[in-house]
Amino acid sequence: RLASEPHSSAGAPGALVAKAAAQFEALETEDILTMEVVAPSCWSVTARKSGGHDLDNLRKSDVAKTQGFVDVEYELQSVYVEGSAMHKKLPTHGLQLELLQGDV
Repeated sequence: RLASEPHSSAGAPGALVAKAAAQFEALETEDILTMEVVAPSCWSVTARKSGGHDLDNLRKSDVAKTQGFVDVEYELQSVYVEGSAMHKKLPTHGLQLELLQGDV
């Protein structure tokens, strides 16, 4: 199941908070499940807090020990930005990209 939230909000200075939830009632499988963020390849996203769960090997029996909930906080660690610039149809060399924080 995919859980997504179309809107994000500002958290602490420099932070962006997005909350999403997926709920599975009466899960009957004994299969091993995985919880992950599906993000663009240029994003580096990692689990910041997982409540002690191994997110690559979630089992129904392990989740039952925490009243059936797995609460995970993910963190966007970095974003890789690439591109090119042209001046009068010729590539420019040594052009720097400057990222500025603007009003949200």
